[in-house]
Amino acid sequence: MRLSQLVPALFLVVVPALGGVGFGQETDTKWLVGVWDARTAFAGFTIDGTAEFKDGGNSWEFEITSGDSAGSKARGSTKVSGDSVEMKGQYYRGPAMGGFSCSLTRAKDILEGVCVGSRNVPTPTSFKKAK
Repeated sequence: MRLSQLVPALFLVVVPALGGVGFGQETDTKWLVGVWDARTAFAGFTIDGTAEFKDGGNSWEFEITSGDSAGSKARGSTKVSGDSVEMKGQYYRGPAMGGFSCSLTRAKDILEGVCVGSRNVPTPTSFKKAK
């Protein structure tokens, strides 16, 4: 078999084995786009916030709307895999400083999981789709 025949044959065997390599494929993140209301309990206090997912669900902005960090804003990128959402970013305004991240799972119009903010403490958090 010549090399010119071997390369296409290998492509037909390897690509399906790798799951299609992802040519032109994207995870459907349209469900994530929009405003989500967040609620978490930390040290006996309830803290509310709002997240807006943009750019097809690939980026977000988050604002704390209650508690001692009210007015703090963070932004970052999103990685979606099925019903799992990973948020990673930084605070850029307000009393909260440093990194902000969440590992969430979707159940209909609710995202639930754990977020880690400026205090570096994993905190159970839920987001409910608002708009």
